[in-house]
Amino acid sequence: MILHPQYTKSLEQAGYGPFAGALAIDPGFRNPLAPGSEAEGLRLSPDSVCWGRASARTVDLPDGSSAELPGGRDVGAFQGMDLFRWREFTPLAPLVT
Repeated sequence: MILHPQYTKSLEQAGYGPFAGALAIDPGFRNPLAPGSEAEGLRLSPDSVCWGRASARTVDLPDGSSAELPGGRDVGAFQGMDLFRWREFTPLAPLVT
């Protein structure tokens, strides 16, 4: 969900998609224009259409394993008052510094 008049049109023209389930509507942030130091404004309002609407997904990871994301969570990074948590990233090759 993205509130933008060109959302999915520009992406599809660039070769991405399909976006059959995409919605060009306001996700319902508390105050996106003034998020504040703790990003409170980027959390969802309780009446948001994103509240509890995430679909269950299986994500294939670069190391050949997969991770399950449960359905029924909030859409986006914030889950209620906490950030979405997932297992720690493990690089496949040593990082070059």
